[in-house]
Order: sequence, then C-alpha cells, then structure tokens
Amino acid sequence: MDLKRFGLNITLQKGMNLETALISDNLAVGYYSKHRGVMVAPSGRYKIGAFLGSGSFARIFQGTHETTNQGYSLKFIPTQKASVASIMRECIVHILLERESAKEAYGPYVPRFYEVIHDPYNHLIVLRTETIQDILYDRYKAGTPLENDVVIPHTMAQIAHILDFFYRRLRFNHRDFKPDNVLYNYDPATGRFDVKIIDFGFACLRWQGISIRAGDRFAAEGGGCYLPSRDLTQFAYATYSDSNIPKSPRLRLMLEDVLTFEADGRPCRMWESCRAYGNPMSIWGHTYRFLNDRRMRNPAAEPAPLRSRMMRFLGITEAGRQTPMARIVRYGIVGMPHCTPDRVLNPRTRRCVRRSSPAGRAVTRISKRYSTPSPKTLRAYRKSKVVAKGTKGSRKKTRKNH
Repeated sequence: MDLKRFGLNITLQKGMNLETALISDNLAVGYYSKHRGVMVAPSGRYKIGAFLGSGSFARIFQGTHETTNQGYSLKFIPTQKASVASIMRECIVHILLERESAKEAYGPYVPRFYEVIHDPYNHLIVLRTETIQDILYDRYKAGTPLENDVVIPHTMAQIAHILDFFYRRLRFNHRDFKPDNVLYNYDPATGRFDVKIIDFGFACLRWQGISIRAGDRFAAEGGGCYLPSRDLTQFAYATYSDSNIPKSPRLRLMLEDVLTFEADGRPCRMWESCRAYGNPMSIWGHTYRFLNDRRMRNPAAEPAPLRSRMMRFLGITEAGRQTPMARIVRYGIVGMPHCTPDRVLNPRTRRCVRRSSPAGRAVTRISKRYSTPSPKTLRAYRKSKVVAKGTKGSRKKTRKNH
C-alpha cells in the first residue's frame, strides 16, 4: 500500500518492520507563516481561518485552499510534545481506518485524511483532514434529560457498531475514547445521527501482520491494546461521570449496569471505586491505568452486548420490531426539533423556546393564574403609569402658581 499521496514516503507491506521507516525524511515538507496566516504545502497554499479546538498535544484551525476555496481542518502538532514517529503512526492508523470503512454504509467512519506536512523550521507537523463537524460532547451537554434518554443510547448503539467493525477487521483500540473525540452530523428530516471517530494519537491496531501503536505514552507491549471492551467502558464512564451532561435516573441506572463487572474476582463499580485496585476512578490517571490493564474484562461493554442493551433501552428488539417503548424513539428522534443556539428544547411541549438570561432556562408559562403578561398589556400598563404621574405633577405646579 503506497502512502505517497498522503505525504508519507512509505509503502506498507505485509510483515515489514515499520519502525525503520518512521523518520522525518519520509514526510512531505512545507512551511507555516504565522505572520501571513498561510500554510504552504505540496498541494498548495492554505489560508488559516477560525480556531476550531485544541487538545493535549494539538491545536486545530480552519484552512481554506487559496485556489479552489475548499475548506479543510488543519491540525498543528508541535514536535516537542509528540515524537515524529508517534505522529506518523497516528497518520497511518487514520489512513487504514478510512480505507477499511470507505465502502461501508454511511462510511467512512472517520474524517477523510488528505495529507501530512512537516515544517522543520517551526518544529510542526500539520495534518490536513476533512472539515470538523459538531462535537458529540457539546450535543450531550445541550440536551435535556428527556432528550438525552434518546440521543445518548442512539449514538452509543451506532458507536458500538463502528467499534465492532474496526475490532473485527483491524483489532482496533482507540485508548482515549470519550464524547470529545466523536463528531456527529444530525439530519432533522430523518432524525439520524451519523457519527465519526477522531483523534488517534493513542490508538493501536494490527494490519497484515504489522502492529501499529500510536502514542509514546502507551509504548509498553499490549498496554490497553486489542481489548474488546476497553473503549466502550471508557466512553460509558466519561458520559456517566460528567456532571455537565444531563441524565435521567433511568439512564443513570442503565449506565451503572454497564459499569458494573468483576475485576480480579472482586466486584467493581467504576462510578465509585474498584476495590481490586484501591484507587478512586475520579482521578483520570487511575482510570487510564485501570482500563489499559490486560486483565480488565467488562462483558457488558463489549460492542455486541452493549449495542443490544441500547436498542432494548430504546424499545427496539433484535429482529427490528418495535415494542411499546419504541414510541419514545419515534417521537423523540424523528420528531425531535433541531433548536438554534439561542433556543432550548422544552421537554414538556417539545418545542424550541427562547433562553432566558443569565440562567439560560426556557421561557415558559408556569400557570394561567400568574402567567407572563403580553407585550401589549405591558405597554398599556406603563402608559397608564406615565399619564397618572404627569397629571399629578401638573396639579402640583398649578397649586404653586396660585
């Protein structure tokens, strides 16, 4: 498999020693002018636009090709924070995932990868990919508990299908899987969420006898790699433990069932602590150490069982038949309005209403007895007060003149 068109002077072959090819000489060379706001690459010049986001190692900007006016996402990674070999492994993992899922329905399951550019003068490596969509974490935070009762299981079932596909084909593990690293595209007409996975800085997979592990942090042999339940366990824990994501009691109980399993023969409840390890899971360093342990097995978070659990939660059977609970799915997903940022979904009326400032709550009528007066009533009330005040003042002046 020739990777030259992606800016990598590497040809992947079965059973090859990949580490010998992971050097900066095998990268396409470009230049980033911060003063002019332009990235010069072998494929052309890109004007740097809006800031899209950042992570532990990289910053992402909107880039526009000066000739074609086509938009892309440019991910800037300083070589002081991540080694050249690690970034090259990340690019290869991204390319293989896109190639494997390109022919699938609603694929590819990752953003399209175009090229990697090395800037030796500024000590940068830039990845040019498909334009970033909306982040799933922001969608979870903006939803109401009733709305997330549908959105979270619906997206988790789709994510489980994607991870199951990648695991069966490539023994893929993301190793940093949380709602921040998932993009989505919502179609209001059908109510469908199409999700894509991003950020493969810690990922690992196997391809044609080659083991590829991105990230120097998990360089140990088998550290969190090729574990079927590892990624979905972290995703469920990140969703459950985040207080910014509204969740109903019913959804919390379901996630607690997913996060309850045995570790070293002892019961483990990840939202509290795992006695076998003795560390509170609220510390993310302990969480990563626990999830990357080869002894960690969570049958409830393996892709196939978790997808079945989410479908049952939504009221859909394995045969595709709808149970009485499926009315929530039809009314909640297909009939779900897509509210603009200045509005919020009212869980009672299922309509988009204005946000009140500064609390950001929905502006709704609480009761008919103490209902909010209409603008017409307010104008008439204020006008009557002004008239009464003016009349009183004029009488005082008249008395003084006399």
